Amino acid sequence: TFALKTDGTLWRWGELSPTPLFTPTLADAGTDWRDIEGSQWHYGNVLRKENGSLALFHSSSKPFPLYSNFGAGWARISGSYVPTLGIKTDGTLWTITTESKLLNGDTDWKEVSVGRRQYLALRADGSLWGDESSDSFRLAPRRIAPGIKWEKIRAGHSTSALIDADGGLWVLGQSNKARPAAGETVTQVNISAGRPYPVPLYRVAPDYLPQSLSFLENRERTVPVLVDSTLRAGARECSSGMPPEITLVSGPATLKGDVITFTAEGPVEVTFTRPRDNTWSALDERVTFLAGPPRPELSVHDGPNAESPPLVPNATPIRLSHRPRAVALRGEAHAITLLNTGTEPLLLTGVTSEPGSGMTFTGAPVTAAAIAPGDSLRLDLTLGAREYGYHTLTVLLHTNDEDEPVFPVPFSVFVVNTPPVASAGPDRTVPVGRPIRLDADFFTDDAQKTTDPLEYAWDLDGGGFTREGPEQFVILTKPGQTLTARLRVRDADGEESIAECVLTACPPDMIPPAAILRKSTNDIQLVFPGEPGARYDVQVSPDLRTWGNHQPRRPEGEWLTCGQDGFFAVRTEGSYDSRRGFFRARRLE
Repeated sequence: TFALKTDGTLWRWGELSPTPLFTPTLADAGTDWRDIEGSQWHYGNVLRKENGSLALFHSSSKPFPLYSNFGAGWARISGSYVPTLGIKTDGTLWTITTESKLLNGDTDWKEVSVGRRQYLALRADGSLWGDESSDSFRLAPRRIAPGIKWEKIRAGHSTSALIDADGGLWVLGQSNKARPAAGETVTQVNISAGRPYPVPLYRVAPDYLPQSLSFLENRERTVPVLVDSTLRAGARECSSGMPPEITLVSGPATLKGDVITFTAEGPVEVTFTRPRDNTWSALDERVTFLAGPPRPELSVHDGPNAESPPLVPNATPIRLSHRPRAVALRGEAHAITLLNTGTEPLLLTGVTSEPGSGMTFTGAPVTAAAIAPGDSLRLDLTLGAREYGYHTLTVLLHTNDEDEPVFPVPFSVFVVNTPPVASAGPDRTVPVGRPIRLDADFFTDDAQKTTDPLEYAWDLDGGGFTREGPEQFVILTKPGQTLTARLRVRDADGEESIAECVLTACPPDMIPPAAILRKSTNDIQLVFPGEPGARYDVQVSPDLRTWGNHQPRRPEGEWLTCGQDGFFAVRTEGSYDSRRGFFRARRLE
């Protein structure tokens, strides 16, 4: 056995004396082999190179070219039990033995096929020619079955198969398995003048033969089919031999018996109920057929999958009115899905946009991308705007779709400003006489902080927002003293937000938290200063007068130990403010 790899190299394996060889081995390292014809003929196998030259290879353990001086310019070769036939690029028909000889000098031969007892050849006008096979092929081809235009031929051992120009399937020769259908006319054909009896030629299938569908192989995927085509789904796939029951769920199609006819473009849902047997359990499968034209056809859908509603002109705008202005200006991610609803591959060659738009987009592939029939491609776009207001953008998809090579996809965005969310931090206790930092930038939430500066102002005495800057320091001098710190945050567009926090001075013997870390909405971590290695407990008080353990269920002896960095942490549920209580750390002796 010989085979060609996709890189053009020749490989060999099979029964070789004295040891059978089942693993392919390299027979020739050349990368210019393009066709190979196996043969029972004692001269070996015929191969065609990229330049149209031929070579013969023996089936010996060390294959080598026996004859290579057949010239170049060969377009077709076909071999079998007897010598090989070939068609040159000039359209002439030749026979090949130890040398090549002209069999017919006409220049309109387009296909040749050699069988055990006969060979067939096609001319450009669709006429069928051939002759009885012989060791030398000295007989010129004779016209067979005039009046029928042929498209495909394949000669076999004693029976040949042919397809006419209308798609009908025919059989030429004797066969126990290929018998005329009921009502079919059998034509007797004399292959050669030397043959004393005629050979039957009859059509075994009508002009259109319904395709056979395997619902087990096609489940969970979209199957592309041609509009007006027919599929026969009665394949006996179960070991019980029972065909599946078919139900047409929806879509432009009709179901009669086990034959589905697709009547218009669009998705068709079909379910198959598989009966239970000793191989498969009973199971319902659903297959989606996508009936489309005999060409690539682009359909664009809004969202990450092809089940979303399709985008159409004047589509619903992508409104960003509830999004921060900076996010809209930087870019908002949006996905669309490209679906090939045709039956030929769709090629996306580029993505551009119409000029003069107030929007921008990035992230689209600009190189070629192929979409198989029924498959989809997700296109992730990042839409952005340069200023406030209502903006439109038309993205242009460039494809090989014949009826719409440039597919427009419209977008519209309404960009407004979103005010900053000011936060002065939680209400908290502070040590007497110690400077406490108020950091507005740490607690304030605003998407524009990374692009446009925010203005911070504090009111620490009730006299107005006179203290500017995100950081301020305050000192409380008496235990129980309180201070309400009010914060105003204003963005570059004049939108502002106000927040406040309450500071309460704790007694001198109280160790308040040095930091407050927000893990989540209901999870606050308090960080206390301490002496490395010392043990501490944390207490909570609602009014700074009565204190209780923060975690009363803590087992005896399991206290908090200060780390070598001089800090230890404890978590408390809920927000940390005066309504929940005040926290202090107590050193244990």
